[in-house]
Amino acid sequence: MSRKEARAAGFKTFTAQRACHLCGSRQRTVYTSACCGCKEVEKQRDKALVEKVRTQVLASARKTVLRELNREARDAAKAAEKEAKAKERQAAKLEAEKRRKARARAAARAARLASAPAKPQATATAEPPPWEGSPSLADDAAPWD
Repeated sequence: MSRKEARAAGFKTFTAQRACHLCGSRQRTVYTSACCGCKEVEKQRDKALVEKVRTQVLASARKTVLRELNREARDAAKAAEKEAKAKERQAAKLEAEKRRKARARAAARAARLASAPAKPQATATAEPPPWEGSPSLADDAAPWD
């Protein structure tokens, strides 16, 4: 069967009169007249090449992903360390402020005590308040009412 007859019949391949000079196959495609044996070898070679490239890309991608994960972990650790240091500084600042305020209160208290006059000692006989027994004021009224 010739190529024209195979094409007219709707076949995809036909048997050629001459064998392929590379692989020796007589089977050829109708549309391109390419050797089917060589085409199969080429497909296998391409498949192997694709698999090799895929393996290399995956290995490279794994390295890249691991590198990125390590970088993110380092960055997270640095951020956590920086935050911890900031919290320590804030706590130290608050503690110093508390100590400063306590010293200021103590100094103010000492100044008040130093400037306050001495209180007289209470006597055994206490004098009644001036409003008690006063005829001008009512019995229940205090001077400030």
